[in-house]
Amino acid sequence: MRLKALQKGQSWLAEKAGVSVNAVSKWTISGKISREKAVIVAEALGLTMDQLFGRDMVPAAEEAMDTALERVNEKEAELLQLFRRCSVDGQNMILAAARVAPRQALFTPLRIGDKS
Repeated sequence: MRLKALQKGQSWLAEKAGVSVNAVSKWTISGKISREKAVIVAEALGLTMDQLFGRDMVPAAEEAMDTALERVNEKEAELLQLFRRCSVDGQNMILAAARVAPRQALFTPLRIGDKS
């Protein structure tokens, strides 16, 4: 995260934006921020608005992403693309389900005659 690279914390960003630390925490969790505050945050972090919202990846980052995707199979790449399209809540639900999957089957097939 950019704050770590700058050796700054959420309290520093809250002070710069004129909001509470809780507000900054909510921004980082939900990804929702007003345009007015986004401009202030981008300026404080030395980013463009596109960079702040991840819409303007630098060529090196794009190349690294392409290289990483080459190492995953087709299903993994599709899953990653679908995951990125989900809301934060949707992503959290998927992660919770995936964490349960190794311990138990996500879907238990029904057999004819089962009394379920």
